[in-house]
Amino acid sequence: MKMKIGFEIRKPSMQNFILMEVPAGQRQDGFNSEAGKISITELDEQQALEYAQLMFDTFIEHWNKKRIEAKKW
Repeated sequence: MKMKIGFEIRKPSMQNFILMEVPAGQRQDGFNSEAGKISITELDEQQALEYAQLMFDTFIEHWNKKRIEAKKW
């Protein structure tokens, strides 16, 4: 699906990993770059649909915020 508004918009790129909220680790445990992320392949279909809805909701929330801020100028 391509979107056009006077020009063609490039399809957004998708990440292969989903970042999760994790509590801060102990300093003595060191840094673990794998902590707090999972591969999208680990999601089942329902989880993927819920994540897609979260991305949609997040975009609309961001868009509305920027639209309101732009009207202030």
